[in-house]
Amino acid sequence: MSGFYDNTDDDKTVKKTIVGAVLAASLTFLAFLLLLYHNTKPAETPKENKPAEETVSEEEDLEIGKSNKRSQDLDFWDMFRSDPAEEKDVERDDAEGKPAVFTEQGPQPDKIGEGVPEETDTKWDTGDPNDGKHIAVTDPDGKTTWYEILDIPRSTYSATFVKKTEQGSLTYDGPNLKSASGAMLCSDQSAADLSAMKEAGLSFVMLRSIVRDGTNGAVVPDAAFSALAQKAKDAGLFAGVYVDSAATTTDEAVEEANYAIASAKTIEASYPVAISVPDRTSGDNRMHKLNNEERTGIVKAFCDQVRSFGMKPLIRATKADLITRLNVEDLSAYDIWVCDSGPAENGNPYYTDYPYVFTMWGYGKAENITGFDPSTQMMLSFVNYEQH
Repeated sequence: MSGFYDNTDDDKTVKKTIVGAVLAASLTFLAFLLLLYHNTKPAETPKENKPAEETVSEEEDLEIGKSNKRSQDLDFWDMFRSDPAEEKDVERDDAEGKPAVFTEQGPQPDKIGEGVPEETDTKWDTGDPNDGKHIAVTDPDGKTTWYEILDIPRSTYSATFVKKTEQGSLTYDGPNLKSASGAMLCSDQSAADLSAMKEAGLSFVMLRSIVRDGTNGAVVPDAAFSALAQKAKDAGLFAGVYVDSAATTTDEAVEEANYAIASAKTIEASYPVAISVPDRTSGDNRMHKLNNEERTGIVKAFCDQVRSFGMKPLIRATKADLITRLNVEDLSAYDIWVCDSGPAENGNPYYTDYPYVFTMWGYGKAENITGFDPSTQMMLSFVNYEQH
């Protein structure tokens, strides 16, 4: 057919071109895959895989600041570990009965023992209360309680050296202590013949300056103070001063001390200025309601005020009060006047077993002493105060 175009050869050419292009692209993609596989291939695993710490060289291990210890090997972890031995100690201590610690929820000191009947007799496991480690205190009802003796200076007093004079008073003549005889005087003994008492062996007197009312707290001067002081001077007796205290605050204690100091200066006292603590049996006394720390603080305030004026302070109290109502371990800086009318022991007229150092001993009334007012409180002094 004329005029008709025949394209058979052209189609074959196009097909060959397309096949060649596809083949070239496939070869290129295959080459790319081979290259990628080669770059991402994992390294060969070594035949021996040694721990890291074993591969560190000795030189590197000795370098400052470097260590091959693991965190669990460090010492500071011990701070957070409990010691089994310590835990056993705690259990043992609890089992041995250590005192309980008071907490806000726990028993309060003034509530302890409420509702618990008191024991009628207190005995120590040793079976020997006279073991030298305990001291007996007997209350007004006759109950005896034994208290452990504290580790504070002990007295060298011994009843062996107490003797009775012909007049009936006591004297003490030991290798370490010697005594002077004295008497405690107030308005109750205003008629006492001090010259006769001097002839009977008296060496000094302690005169009451004031008394504080145990109920309302009023301070009352002793009406016989000046007269007794003059009698003592005329009889050639040395004199000291005391107050019957009922102070409930340190301010009141200082007030009492100031009265006593003024009185001591007036009579030129050579013996101490003393505070007399009310007996524990005086349950209606305003000072009776105080606790031991408060009483002790009041006594110290008095003594410190006296000492600030260059005078010698002295604390007068019963054996029972010193042991049970005062913190005697806090009073070792001051002289003690202990009152203890002990019974006869081993043929001796009187004795005291108060275990701590004391410089005066009030041993009882002058009921059987010739020439003395029977109501006079008698005492011995183991310090020659007029020479101090």
